[in-house]
Amino acid sequence: MKEKKILIIMSIIAIVAVLTAMIVSAAFDFTKSLAVMSGIIGVGDMPDYADANGDGEINVLDVIKLMRDQNASDVYLTGITLDDGNYSIENFDKNKDEYTVNLPAGRPPIPQVSATAEAGLEIEVTQGYIPDGETEGTAYIQVSNGYVTNTYKVNFVRDIENGFVLQYDDRYEFPLDDKTGYTFSSNNAALTVDANGLMTANAVVNTPITVTATKGSDTKTLVVDRIEKAHINLFFMTGQSNGQGCFDNVSMDGEQVDASAQERYYGYMGQVEKIGQDGRVYSYDVHPRNENIAYLKDMGLLQSNETLAKRFYDLNKLTKQGHFNSLGKTWYDSTGEKVVFLQSAWSGSPIEAWLNPEKYDVAGTYSSRNFWETTKTGYEALTEILSENYEIIRKANFWCQGETAMTAYYVKAKG
Repeated sequence: MKEKKILIIMSIIAIVAVLTAMIVSAAFDFTKSLAVMSGIIGVGDMPDYADANGDGEINVLDVIKLMRDQNASDVYLTGITLDDGNYSIENFDKNKDEYTVNLPAGRPPIPQVSATAEAGLEIEVTQGYIPDGETEGTAYIQVSNGYVTNTYKVNFVRDIENGFVLQYDDRYEFPLDDKTGYTFSSNNAALTVDANGLMTANAVVNTPITVTATKGSDTKTLVVDRIEKAHINLFFMTGQSNGQGCFDNVSMDGEQVDASAQERYYGYMGQVEKIGQDGRVYSYDVHPRNENIAYLKDMGLLQSNETLAKRFYDLNKLTKQGHFNSLGKTWYDSTGEKVVFLQSAWSGSPIEAWLNPEKYDVAGTYSSRNFWETTKTGYEALTEILSENYEIIRKANFWCQGETAMTAYYVKAKG
């Protein structure tokens, strides 16, 4: 009984120490310490990390060790930087966890955030974004020592007081509630405007462009300070038939289609939701489906000698089967960021043909195609196309499995 009282007293002392730490540092994480103390006095399960000092015993010394390891006093960033020279984080202070960056109105690219910390600390950055129709977005930076995590925020705010900026290939309505009776003009071909006041950013320029709306003696102007490279997400669409974009039970070879298949196929295509506007979601097809090509030709969107193969095009103009439209539209609507799909999927292909032959012994070809190589070649060609007017800010791969791929049984020896 005497030993138990001593243990309880020591635990109370440890609790007081924890509470003191909480007062000294609001960022102190006492979760693990309390869990071990609860286990010691028998009011909770003993966690697997309880023997913190590794001496083979579990007592208040382990609580003290956890408290020392979890000290939040050194879990800070040493700096936050932005990748756009037009903006900066002013007067960084490691004890200040929230900053605001003022952006122009319009559709300026959101600066990408990076941060630094002392050796041994882990940093995780969630980039900020601002969807169309909104004016604010936030990037989050977490710095951690494995026990304690501090979070910093960088708020981005669009405001016309800071000017007006667009990205390449943007479409943007002249900011006028009622455009009836107005005629529109631009003083630079880098930014054209149609009869309805829809502006199109045709080139990257650093000099101001003036757009004018006129109705009789009433004249309104908008100065676009610059047109920047467009931020774009590069999504690899790899895998089998679902990645290539096909519908079940529709057989089309690009030349002849039976009436029932055509009716189903065109019925499906008519239900594909468009992106909503040009200049938002694109595709680059390494292996386009013949069905898509046949449909677009029949609709007068492709000439008889044209193809989608290795062509950078706007999915709002040349829609197709697959996940592209829905994924691209949802991404843009959610983030305000452009997307380009690099489509290199092939119906029935096995995953072995997608593997890097320098890393995997089973890697090889299928139907005389090595999809690792064709995807790499397509990527190199696409990034060259994008280099002049776009900046890739994110890359991701979507592997789209078909069914079982049993018809694509792979034997490396047979190639």
